[in-house]
Amino acid sequence: MADDVFSISTNRPITLEEALKGIIYDSRFIFPFNDQQGHQISTPANILPVRFSENSMEGVFVNEGLARSPFGFFNVDFPEKAFYGYSDKNGLSIQEKNNSSLYLPVKFSDSHIILCTEKNGQFVPSRNIPYATLGIENEDKNWPLILMYLDNKSNYKFKGLYYDDDNDTINFYDRTEGLYDKETAKLYLLVIYIYLLSLLLGIKLLLIKLLAL
Repeated sequence: MADDVFSISTNRPITLEEALKGIIYDSRFIFPFNDQQGHQISTPANILPVRFSENSMEGVFVNEGLARSPFGFFNVDFPEKAFYGYSDKNGLSIQEKNNSSLYLPVKFSDSHIILCTEKNGQFVPSRNIPYATLGIENEDKNWPLILMYLDNKSNYKFKGLYYDDDNDTINFYDRTEGLYDKETAKLYLLVIYIYLLSLLLGIKLLLIKLLAL
Protein backbone atom coordinates (compact mmCIF):
# COMPACT_ATOMS: atom_id res chain seq x y z
CA MET A 1 0.00 0.00 0.00
CA ALA A 2 1.04 3.56 -0.55
CA ASP A 3 2.60 5.33 2.42
CA ASP A 4 0.57 8.48 1.71
CA VAL A 5 -2.86 7.84 3.26
CA PHE A 6 -4.29 10.69 1.17
CA SER A 7 -3.75 8.63 -1.99
CA ILE A 8 -6.09 5.93 -0.66
CA SER A 9 -8.72 8.27 0.81
CA THR A 10 -11.84 9.79 -0.75
CA ASN A 11 -12.74 13.48 -0.68
CA ARG A 12 -16.18 13.74 0.94
CA PRO A 13 -17.90 15.87 3.59
CA ILE A 14 -18.21 14.40 7.06
CA THR A 15 -19.94 15.59 10.22
CA LEU A 16 -18.14 16.66 13.38
CA GLU A 17 -19.33 13.49 15.12
CA GLU A 18 -17.92 11.36 12.29
CA ALA A 19 -14.64 13.29 12.36
CA LEU A 20 -14.18 12.81 16.12
CA LYS A 21 -14.93 9.10 15.80
CA GLY A 22 -12.57 8.99 12.83
CA ILE A 23 -9.49 10.00 14.85
CA ILE A 24 -7.63 6.92 16.07
CA TYR A 25 -7.21 6.84 19.85
CA ASP A 26 -4.40 4.35 20.51
CA SER A 27 -2.26 4.33 23.65
CA ARG A 28 0.69 2.92 21.66
CA PHE A 29 1.29 6.32 20.03
CA ILE A 30 3.68 7.57 22.71
CA PHE A 31 5.48 10.92 22.54
CA PRO A 32 7.83 12.73 24.95
CA PHE A 33 6.32 15.79 26.63
CA ASN A 34 6.81 17.78 29.82
CA ASP A 35 4.74 18.26 32.92
CA GLN A 36 3.80 21.71 34.20
CA GLN A 37 7.12 22.00 36.06
CA GLY A 38 9.16 21.09 32.97
CA HIS A 39 10.04 17.51 33.91
CA GLN A 40 10.12 15.10 30.98
CA ILE A 41 7.26 12.63 30.73
CA SER A 42 5.89 10.27 28.08
CA THR A 43 2.22 10.23 27.16
CA PRO A 44 -0.05 8.90 24.41
CA ALA A 45 -1.14 11.32 21.71
CA ASN A 46 -3.87 11.34 19.10
CA ILE A 47 -2.48 11.33 15.55
CA LEU A 48 -4.27 12.92 12.61
CA PRO A 49 -2.78 12.78 9.08
CA VAL A 50 -2.96 16.20 7.44
CA ARG A 51 -2.04 17.92 4.20
CA PHE A 52 -1.40 21.65 3.94
CA SER A 53 -2.37 23.70 0.90
CA GLU A 54 -2.34 27.41 0.12
CA ASN A 55 -5.55 28.30 1.94
CA SER A 56 -6.53 25.26 3.99
CA MET A 57 -5.51 22.02 5.61
CA GLU A 58 -7.13 18.63 5.06
CA GLY A 59 -7.32 15.72 7.46
CA VAL A 60 -7.85 12.01 6.89
CA PHE A 61 -10.51 10.42 9.11
CA VAL A 62 -11.49 6.78 9.52
CA ASN A 63 -15.06 6.67 8.26
CA GLU A 64 -16.24 3.68 6.19
CA GLY A 65 -12.77 3.66 4.69
CA LEU A 66 -10.69 6.82 4.75
CA ALA A 67 -12.41 10.18 4.26
CA ARG A 68 -10.47 13.39 3.74
CA SER A 69 -11.95 16.77 4.52
CA PRO A 70 -10.79 20.36 5.09
CA PHE A 71 -10.94 21.38 8.74
CA GLY A 72 -9.98 23.97 11.31
CA PHE A 73 -9.96 24.14 15.10
CA PHE A 74 -12.41 25.40 17.71
CA ASN A 75 -10.81 26.56 20.98
CA VAL A 76 -13.07 25.19 23.73
CA ASP A 77 -11.22 27.01 26.53
CA PHE A 78 -11.41 30.47 24.93
CA PRO A 79 -14.73 30.66 23.01
CA GLU A 80 -14.32 34.39 22.40
CA LYS A 81 -11.25 33.59 20.24
CA ALA A 82 -12.46 30.27 19.09
CA PHE A 83 -12.12 29.54 15.39
CA TYR A 84 -8.81 28.82 13.69
CA GLY A 85 -7.99 28.05 10.08
CA TYR A 86 -4.80 27.57 8.09
CA SER A 87 -3.21 29.36 5.15
CA ASP A 88 0.34 29.43 3.82
CA LYS A 89 0.41 33.20 4.30
CA ASN A 90 -0.80 33.38 7.92
CA GLY A 91 -0.19 29.85 9.20
CA LEU A 92 -2.68 28.92 11.90
CA SER A 93 -4.74 32.02 12.69
CA ILE A 94 -8.07 33.18 14.10
CA GLN A 95 -10.82 33.50 11.51
CA GLU A 96 -14.51 34.18 11.27
CA LYS A 97 -16.60 31.06 11.65
CA ASN A 98 -17.58 29.45 8.36
CA ASN A 99 -20.81 27.51 8.95
CA SER A 100 -19.97 25.10 6.14
CA SER A 101 -16.54 24.25 7.59
CA LEU A 102 -15.52 21.48 9.98
CA TYR A 103 -13.91 22.65 13.24
CA LEU A 104 -12.33 20.15 15.63
CA PRO A 105 -12.83 21.12 19.31
CA VAL A 106 -9.46 21.37 21.09
CA LYS A 107 -8.76 22.16 24.73
CA PHE A 108 -5.83 22.14 27.14
CA SER A 109 -4.35 18.68 27.51
CA ASP A 110 -2.59 17.39 30.61
CA SER A 111 0.81 17.71 28.89
CA HIS A 112 3.16 20.63 28.25
CA ILE A 113 6.06 21.28 25.90
CA ILE A 114 9.35 23.14 26.20
CA LEU A 115 10.07 25.04 22.99
CA CYS A 116 13.66 25.76 22.03
CA THR A 117 15.46 28.34 19.90
CA GLU A 118 18.90 28.11 18.34
CA LYS A 119 21.61 30.17 20.03
CA ASN A 120 25.31 29.96 19.18
CA GLY A 121 24.79 26.64 17.41
CA GLN A 122 22.85 25.08 20.30
CA PHE A 123 19.17 24.70 21.06
CA VAL A 124 18.14 26.33 24.33
CA PRO A 125 14.68 26.73 25.92
CA SER A 126 12.93 29.88 24.72
CA ARG A 127 11.65 30.42 28.27
CA ASN A 128 11.72 28.67 31.64
CA ILE A 129 7.98 27.91 31.79
CA PRO A 130 6.63 25.11 29.51
CA TYR A 131 3.77 25.86 27.13
CA ALA A 132 0.42 24.09 27.48
CA THR A 133 -0.45 21.75 24.60
CA LEU A 134 -3.92 21.14 23.21
CA GLY A 135 -5.76 17.95 22.41
CA ILE A 136 -9.15 16.43 21.68
CA GLU A 137 -11.04 15.02 24.64
CA ASN A 138 -12.08 11.38 24.35
CA GLU A 139 -14.14 10.07 27.28
CA ASP A 140 -11.99 10.83 30.35
CA LYS A 141 -8.75 11.24 28.37
CA ASN A 142 -7.41 14.43 26.84
CA TRP A 143 -4.21 13.46 25.04
CA PRO A 144 -2.28 16.01 22.97
CA LEU A 145 -3.17 16.17 19.29
CA ILE A 146 -0.33 15.48 16.84
CA LEU A 147 -0.63 16.28 13.12
CA MET A 148 1.29 13.92 10.82
CA TYR A 149 2.26 15.12 7.34
CA LEU A 150 4.65 14.40 4.47
CA ASP A 151 7.39 16.92 3.74
CA ASN A 152 8.73 17.67 0.24
CA LYS A 153 11.12 14.71 0.56
CA SER A 154 8.27 12.29 1.38
CA ASN A 155 9.36 11.99 5.01
CA TYR A 156 6.72 11.94 7.71
CA LYS A 157 6.90 14.89 10.07
CA PHE A 158 4.84 15.86 13.10
CA LYS A 159 3.35 19.09 14.42
CA GLY A 160 1.53 19.75 17.66
CA LEU A 161 -0.68 22.53 19.02
CA TYR A 162 0.31 24.76 21.91
CA TYR A 163 -1.18 27.79 23.60
CA ASP A 164 1.06 30.81 23.08
CA ASP A 165 0.10 32.72 26.22
CA ASP A 166 2.50 35.55 25.32
CA ASN A 167 0.30 36.38 22.32
CA ASP A 168 -2.96 34.79 23.53
CA THR A 169 -3.33 32.45 20.55
CA ILE A 170 -2.98 28.83 19.44
CA ASN A 171 0.00 27.95 17.28
CA PHE A 172 1.90 25.02 15.80
CA TYR A 173 5.15 23.63 17.10
CA ASP A 174 7.38 21.18 15.21
CA ARG A 175 8.43 17.87 16.69
CA THR A 176 12.00 16.82 15.93
CA GLU A 177 12.45 13.35 17.35
CA GLY A 178 13.77 12.00 14.03
CA LEU A 179 13.96 8.20 14.06
CA TYR A 180 11.44 8.08 16.90
CA ASP A 181 8.91 9.91 14.71
CA LYS A 182 9.62 7.57 11.81
CA GLU A 183 8.82 4.51 13.91
CA THR A 184 5.63 6.15 15.22
CA ALA A 185 4.54 6.91 11.64
CA LYS A 186 5.12 3.25 10.69
CA LEU A 187 2.98 2.11 13.63
CA TYR A 188 0.19 4.51 12.67
CA LEU A 189 0.19 3.32 9.06
CA LEU A 190 0.12 -0.30 10.23
CA VAL A 191 -2.97 0.42 12.36
CA ILE A 192 -4.66 2.11 9.39
CA TYR A 193 -3.90 -0.78 7.01
CA ILE A 194 -5.16 -3.37 9.49
CA TYR A 195 -8.39 -1.38 9.76
CA LEU A 196 -8.78 -1.25 5.96
CA LEU A 197 -8.07 -4.96 5.58
CA SER A 198 -10.61 -5.75 8.32
CA LEU A 199 -13.15 -3.57 6.51
CA LEU A 200 -12.54 -5.38 3.22
CA LEU A 201 -12.75 -8.76 4.93
CA GLY A 202 -16.04 -7.76 6.57
CA ILE A 203 -17.49 -6.74 3.18
CA LYS A 204 -16.39 -10.03 1.62
CA LEU A 205 -17.99 -12.05 4.43
CA LEU A 206 -21.21 -10.07 4.04
CA LEU A 207 -21.26 -10.76 0.29
CA ILE A 208 -20.70 -14.45 0.90
CA LYS A 209 -23.63 -14.53 3.34
CA LEU A 210 -25.87 -12.66 0.86
CA LEU A 211 -24.94 -15.00 -1.97
CA ALA A 212 -25.75 -17.99 0.23
CA LEU A 213 -29.32 -16.80 0.82
